[in-house]
Amino acid sequence: MLLRSNLLVFAQGRILYSLRPLVTIVTPCYNAQTSIQRCVESVLAQSYPRWEMILVSDDHHDYLTQLKRAGINDPRIRQYQSPTVKTGPNAPRNIALANAKGDYFAPLDADDFYYPKRLELLLPAVRAFGIAADNTLVVDELTDKLLYVPFPQGEQWQRISLGQFLKLSTPIGLVFRRDFITYGWNEGVELGEDTLVNLRAIARLGYLPFYNQGLHEYRIHDNSICHHSDAAQKAERAYTYTLQALADPNDGMGFNPSVIKDAISATIRAKQSLNNRYSELCNNGYTGSFQDFIAQRSTQGYD
Repeated sequence: MLLRSNLLVFAQGRILYSLRPLVTIVTPCYNAQTSIQRCVESVLAQSYPRWEMILVSDDHHDYLTQLKRAGINDPRIRQYQSPTVKTGPNAPRNIALANAKGDYFAPLDADDFYYPKRLELLLPAVRAFGIAADNTLVVDELTDKLLYVPFPQGEQWQRISLGQFLKLSTPIGLVFRRDFITYGWNEGVELGEDTLVNLRAIARLGYLPFYNQGLHEYRIHDNSICHHSDAAQKAERAYTYTLQALADPNDGMGFNPSVIKDAISATIRAKQSLNNRYSELCNNGYTGSFQDFIAQRSTQGYD
């Protein structure tokens, strides 16, 4: 005789299977030795229990051994490595996607971390709509100072339109139902490909189910890929590559119809202009990160 709860199916005292879907958390790792333990511990602390975590080592460091030395030895955590060193985050994400067992997919950078109820609060919306996201808490790694939050915080759900999302200059972390990742991560884009993956999913649904409370921290520091000294140059190459691909009738980067591609292209050109202004400031002695720059523009009424 089967006994059902909202979590598990039992028969004669044995667990047959879980009714909760499996979430795959994917974490590319490059020079992440100082942050990986905090990142993994935030996953271990999740109130939603049914997850797997895939680490993909892009520097070929053995992160599992490092975690074991710190007392973390959980069979839900697996590691792969990229074919060569320093491929960037996109190849590791595709490796994780190819090896994922989950029905749901949650990217997590190795220097960031989740709050304990992130998966629990977002998963019902992801199951219903295919995607969901929460507010981003942009925090300075050195000072622990909260620099910026793109939307006013609260404990409400709202719909973010594609147009609203296109105006953002702060990363938003989506959780996906697996069928909403149809194109993967384009490995020719050095910077910002996660935004393109997000945009494809939002364009498919027509909007983004968005929880106003911040449930994760996006940590910025000088060594992260988005804030390194050559980030502006990488961004410019990524913008140029993406604009060319969007204009190519044989590519299009998975965006349809043409009105969507036109809107994405216009946004990228605007981001190019913003990136150029940031580069000019840096050339004139500005030492803040790009997110510092965005936060200052916001407080001065530009955004």
